[in-house]
Amino acid sequence: MSSAFGKIILFGEHFVVYHADAIVGALDRTLHVTVAPGTDGIVLQSNNTGSAQERQNNLAIVDFILKKMDHAGAALKIIVTSNIPPKANLGSGAAFCVALTRALTQHFQLTLDNQQLVSIATRAEDVLHGHSSGIDTTAATYGGVLGISFDQSGTLQHAPVALPKALHLLIARSHTPAQTSRMVAQVKAFSQTQAVTFTNLKQQYLGVVNNAFAQLQSGDLTALGKSMNANHQLLQALNVSTSALDNLQTAALQSGALGAKLTGGGGGGSIIILCHDVISQNGLTQSLTEHALEIIPVTLSSSAPDAV
Repeated sequence: MSSAFGKIILFGEHFVVYHADAIVGALDRTLHVTVAPGTDGIVLQSNNTGSAQERQNNLAIVDFILKKMDHAGAALKIIVTSNIPPKANLGSGAAFCVALTRALTQHFQLTLDNQQLVSIATRAEDVLHGHSSGIDTTAATYGGVLGISFDQSGTLQHAPVALPKALHLLIARSHTPAQTSRMVAQVKAFSQTQAVTFTNLKQQYLGVVNNAFAQLQSGDLTALGKSMNANHQLLQALNVSTSALDNLQTAALQSGALGAKLTGGGGGGSIIILCHDVISQNGLTQSLTEHALEIIPVTLSSSAPDAV
């Protein structure tokens, strides 16, 4: 059995696709894949059964990875178990791509390092979203809190972010499923038809994320919350937020949160909420339950969560 982490993007949705720095945190929620020999084609079983289209997408991912491994047409039974909510912008698709790549590597007795694994899994994720930055698959592979950057060739680089103390957050899921692929295409069109505006928004974002790196490393939670709010405003300007996500953010701030922003592709899905501490985390959970489909407490630290 192979595993991969879910994730929340702390800073950088959409802008990271255009090689802006970003910050991502791995969740202690995981997806597991078991691969066994089959008798006829691919049999795919999952505890998170989605629509017929989602199932076709997952089979297309299996087919893509098998071709990359020179095992197209293999007969396999693939079992997926996950406690990462799907369609919530929490990295379930990337976790599937990473865990499946790992499981198939083991099944066929191949040798892949993590860099090669991320490369294959990221291109497999393109089946879901059209063009993936690699941030989700990197978090799913390595875990922890990671700073994301790009070298001059455009290759994604990652490094652990040292936190002086744990971050206590909440994930608040809206009642609308995420629309990541549609939002990615929408932002691409925006960047082309309104290039000057997009460039200005990206420059503003670069200032926000640079501040966020310093605030995380110094433990300045009040300033970090303000940076999260600023990032959300920029995502609103990209038209990837929704009234439901904005209402969740407003409710969180009015209830005493330090900051809140959408996480992931947007168009639905989830927001993340920064809390003062565990006591605040518990109080905000009670205050926001009526506003959200689900509230998920999250604690991030410098070390990677256990993939169990």
